Amino acid sequence: MKTVNLLKESPAEINKDLAALNEERTQLLAQLKTIEDAIKQKEEALSRIPASLADQKKNMATLKAKLDRIKQEKKAKISRSTKEDQQQIAEVNSIHLRL
Repeated sequence: MKTVNLLKESPAEINKDLAALNEERTQLLAQLKTIEDAIKQKEEALSRIPASLADQKKNMATLKAKLDRIKQEKKAKISRSTKEDQQQIAEVNSIHLRL
């Protein structure tokens, strides 16, 4: 008798377990999709790095050229001012010596 009762309940238990396993599979597949999407985003980010580095290098080269130009302009202005200052000092000295 116990065997007959066990066999009657067995399909119900198997169906219950099967439903639980199917639900778990659905959840795992959803989790797998989320992980695959995250991996895809990171791979795309990695693929953009070389172009980004090239852009940054270009930008730095442009800024360095600008800095060098500013330094040259500053040097030219300072050297002209120094010459002018020396001329004025010489003129003042010559006037002072006349007095």
